[in-house]
Amino acid sequence: DHLLLKFMKVVIENAGAERGLFLLNSDGVFTIEVEYSIQNKETLKLNSISLDSELLPLSIINYTGLSKEILVLSDAGKNSRFRNDNYIQENKVKSILCMPILNQNNLIGILYLENKIASNVFTKTRINILEILGAQIAISIQNARLYQHMEDKVKERTKELNNSLKLIQKDLLVAKKIQEKTLTFESKLIEELEIIPIYIPMSEVGGDFYTVSKYSDFTYRVFLADATGHGVQAALITMAIKGIYDNIKNLKIQLNEVMEILNNEFINRYSILNAFFTAIIIDIDVKNHKINYVSAGHPQGILLKNGKLDKFLKKTGKLIGIENDVFYNSVKFDFFPGDRIFIFTDGIFEEFNTEYEEFGEKRLYEEFEKNSNLNIFDSIQNVQSELNKFIMGKEMEDDITVIGIGYKEK
Repeated sequence: DHLLLKFMKVVIENAGAERGLFLLNSDGVFTIEVEYSIQNKETLKLNSISLDSELLPLSIINYTGLSKEILVLSDAGKNSRFRNDNYIQENKVKSILCMPILNQNNLIGILYLENKIASNVFTKTRINILEILGAQIAISIQNARLYQHMEDKVKERTKELNNSLKLIQKDLLVAKKIQEKTLTFESKLIEELEIIPIYIPMSEVGGDFYTVSKYSDFTYRVFLADATGHGVQAALITMAIKGIYDNIKNLKIQLNEVMEILNNEFINRYSILNAFFTAIIIDIDVKNHKINYVSAGHPQGILLKNGKLDKFLKKTGKLIGIENDVFYNSVKFDFFPGDRIFIFTDGIFEEFNTEYEEFGEKRLYEEFEKNSNLNIFDSIQNVQSELNKFIMGKEMEDDITVIGIGYKEK
């Protein structure tokens, strides 16, 4: 369920749609599982409701289900074949994209996207991105179904698997120690700044990676990345990220060029993995009191001044691994003593409670503001405590990393 919720959010952010629905195919019967709306800024889990002409154009869904082809309407109201659909007439929909989710030509589901304001929204570039994301979600859904089908057989081998599990846990413990070692940095070498990272993997190892280094006499560089997936697979991707980043982090080039090289190198070396990740790089110039950052599809961090939210560290380019030769902008802010920056991975605000309510970015920002009178470490600890109260003992569904940055008190 959470996989579909997260998938729909990523799709809407990259597609230009206002609203989207994900339909799941179970033995030829389609049900609506997830809805995401830009207007409401939330993802809704719909618990397998039946198709309804009040929610979407059934004629388009039927066409896509039978043809297994992507259907794109630049202006649905003017399309001679579908303009008489009740939903299109009543809702005045402009742009529509309906895409089959296929795995080895098997119809897993259907992705429906719409925009009621603008025509010609779904460009070729956006469609290419959606096809990549659709292929990944198809594999994930198919794997989940296979897992469910095999669950009974797995129970028959419980004793054998338990023995294997002990060996795996031993290996994971070693892997955990290795990963923890890669996430350390010499804080005593950073004289002017207080940089506090907190990392909580969902399991023994995870897909978040960060590092802090001294770039020049007065500039420190902070890097944070979040790989798709969880566990061992995601942890291995972070090792690939680290290998590339360590080779380029000290190059005397523009900051946006560092991200561009990271993207191209990752694709050239690891495109076969069909993996993606978000990343943010921040340069902090303590002499001139400036920050310069580049964000590859990463969740927007925040800059606090006088304890209040002053600016967002917004995305300045696409997530890494989608396509070669992506251009990334760099953005500069003033950063004075007393100011604070918080950056994080999406795990901290995409956790759900038992009622499937999301913790959310707005609540996260409010918590950082509320705790701005505390030191950075205690501020992050209090935010983490509020998250734990919110999920009410429910297990984490993603890795969590938070990094707080400020000047040391003299």
